[in-house]
Amino acid sequence: VVEPNGMNDRLRFVVGIVGDVLEWLYRPEIRPKGAKNTAPEAKPAKDTNTTTKPPKDVDDSGSGGGSTTSAPPSSVTAAQVTGDVSFRTTGGGSDYRPLTAGTVLTSKMEIDVDPDGSATLRLPNGGSVTIKGGTRLRLEDLTSSGGQARVVVRLLMGEVIYRHAANAAATAVRGDFVLHMNESVTSSLGTEFSAKFDPKTNMLTIDLREGKLEFKPAKNIEPILLNAPTVFTFLAPPP
Repeated sequence: VVEPNGMNDRLRFVVGIVGDVLEWLYRPEIRPKGAKNTAPEAKPAKDTNTTTKPPKDVDDSGSGGGSTTSAPPSSVTAAQVTGDVSFRTTGGGSDYRPLTAGTVLTSKMEIDVDPDGSATLRLPNGGSVTIKGGTRLRLEDLTSSGGQARVVVRLLMGEVIYRHAANAAATAVRGDFVLHMNESVTSSLGTEFSAKFDPKTNMLTIDLREGKLEFKPAKNIEPILLNAPTVFTFLAPPP
């Protein structure tokens, strides 16, 4: 609901797909029971948004739930999928389903990428995460409040590349990206980096290419601030 002015409220509906965003505005009319509707039929507003980013004031009350509708700030969207990539909701015994471009992903979903596949996720703050082949991860926490969006991902195995959008600071949604690898935690600070984790050896490698990165090796250890460019290798403690 936009422009809340009592009876002058307007309802805004947004449908987004990769490459296009369509928008409609409706103003409800209250009239006596049985009266005929003489108002002209509402027509879609002219589409002036040609980007794939969701509008700045998209309502964040939706759950997404693996749908292909526009993404609320408490979700991420599959922007590009190559090869065999599947996802499921964890904790409920749901089966894996093919991941396709435009799918909206929410908290507690797990993504599994075939060794020959890859996927790129678009984050609420405009950044992106590329999931490389042979990777499995879980979206542990996707929360939004007061224009802030927090994305917490657990890397179970494989490699991801995080890229902070150059214009993210100018968007309405600010957020941070936190990556868990067993008990180790990596928090991005306007960065571009890749993180690779091998669960067999508990070895993780971080290649920080741009910006800064806060790395916390374990719960009771003070975080380490990394500055680009640097490659950091660490033997992660067991979960």
